[in-house]
Order: sequence, then structure tokens, then C-alpha cells
Amino acid sequence: VCTIAKRNIKAGEKVKGIGSADIYGRIYTYKEASQLKAVPLGIAENGIALAGMPKGTLITEGNFKPDSTTFIYKLRKEQDNLLK
Repeated sequence: VCTIAKRNIKAGEKVKGIGSADIYGRIYTYKEASQLKAVPLGIAENGIALAGMPKGTLITEGNFKPDSTTFIYKLRKEQDNLLK
């Protein structure tokens, strides 16, 4: 499940998590999500927008920096490395 901006998000803004007014999830295939470098919904909480994003924008590694200190982020990176 990939992360989508639920509202306009400004560059530098910290994004709240699932259930907030900031983001929602949309299903993409693994292949699509990988090609688009989409940020998984589960690791988006407390991340920082690197660029302004209009409502409906797919949140990607290019426009968003997840909070890399969380346990779930570290687990996701381990999973990604196993799939390479």
C-alpha cells in the first residue's frame, strides 16, 4: 500500500500517520510501486516532505523522507535488501 497526499502538503512539513488528515493509502503492484519509488504507507508517519505536494500526489523517495529512526522503517529496509 503506497502513500498518497490527502491534502496539499508543504515542503518541510512533518506528515502525520494513518488516519490523519495528511495521507491515505492506495494499492499498487510491487512492480509499479518499485518503479515509482513509492513510499509505503506503514513508514510514512512523522516523515518530512522534501517538496510541496498537491492533494492526490503519490509520495515517493524523491519528494519525501521517512523517519529512519523507527523500528518499522528499519524492518522495511531489511525486507527491501532481501528482495534485491
